[in-house]
Amino acid sequence: MPVLVALLGHMDLVHGFWYVVVQAWTATFGDSVVAVRILSAVFTGCATAGVVVLGAVLAGRRLAVASGFAMLVLPVSTGAAIEARSEAFVTALATWTAVAFVLAVRERKASWWILYACGIAATALAFVQSLTLVVAHALVLLAVRPSGQVWRRFTLTVGCALAALAPFVVLAERQKGQIGWVEAPTAWDVARTLSVHEWFGGQAPFAAPAWLAMAAVVLLPWGFPLAWRSSPVPPRFWRSHGPSCPTSWCWR
Repeated sequence: MPVLVALLGHMDLVHGFWYVVVQAWTATFGDSVVAVRILSAVFTGCATAGVVVLGAVLAGRRLAVASGFAMLVLPVSTGAAIEARSEAFVTALATWTAVAFVLAVRERKASWWILYACGIAATALAFVQSLTLVVAHALVLLAVRPSGQVWRRFTLTVGCALAALAPFVVLAERQKGQIGWVEAPTAWDVARTLSVHEWFGGQAPFAAPAWLAMAAVVLLPWGFPLAWRSSPVPPRFWRSHGPSCPTSWCWR
């Protein structure tokens, strides 16, 4: 541990949380290839469980199960599960932070807001750019239009988390020179990252059909009511066949 602390003092501070977790894991289970990589598989399972819980809270059990299955089969998830890197760890932290956020807004209990603040801090310690998730959560609040009390608690929670993280962010910023050789991304790089890499781990052939499938999952359940009203097919057909649509099953 003293060697690790000395290392983080001048480089890799942004990965320090992960290094500590891995060191504790290997001290218990050994440092073989299987032992190190299975840790990521465990965190992928934790992230998937978080997705299921989030789906259940927001839309019910069926969508929760469908979301968990989608999470498991995404190439980026399976890839993270077999790597000895921090992607699965960060994903698990971010997912459960989102769960705490949703429950804090719904339940309006101080305990959930405290957990949300801890989640923000832990996720940022594992991957500092994950602080942008706070912006996404703020946009969710703008969409659902909660009470002023929720906004005040959200602002206070985020403010406390950011204040606690300020020294870490300042020290991490001083070490940015170690990646100074990385070129700034172009607009195409950003678009490709958001549409392919973040979902399919760089497997471009999967991207187009997968996006079409997801669009179908979202749009088809609304297509049946439209077909009911405009189609010459008798309504009894839609009553008997409409609910059998695989996508409509997810939304009930």
